[in-house]
Amino acid sequence: MYTLIYELYRKEGMSQEEFVDYWLNTHRPIAMKMPDLRGYEIWPVEESVEVLGDEVAGFVILRFDSREDFERTHASEEFAATAADADNFCRHYTRYAVQTHEVI
Repeated sequence: MYTLIYELYRKEGMSQEEFVDYWLNTHRPIAMKMPDLRGYEIWPVEESVEVLGDEVAGFVILRFDSREDFERTHASEEFAATAADADNFCRHYTRYAVQTHEVI
């Protein structure tokens, strides 16, 4: 499994409630069209403590069977549409490829 975590920073002037509403009701249907997705989780931040620097507005976790599947998705028109729409509610996002170690 190839897992990516994105941390999203909301667009200036947008409240957290507006950010989450747009993410769930407008952006999610666009992102769901990306090919080869095995998992797609949306994690809006409800509370944060002792943040250093800019506060993250949410996280998204994408799972693919392989890095090759992700790379194919990343080159797709559907991914391009998803990334373009992210500019409507995110001022920045950071991507991390991670290894998952399920403990429980």
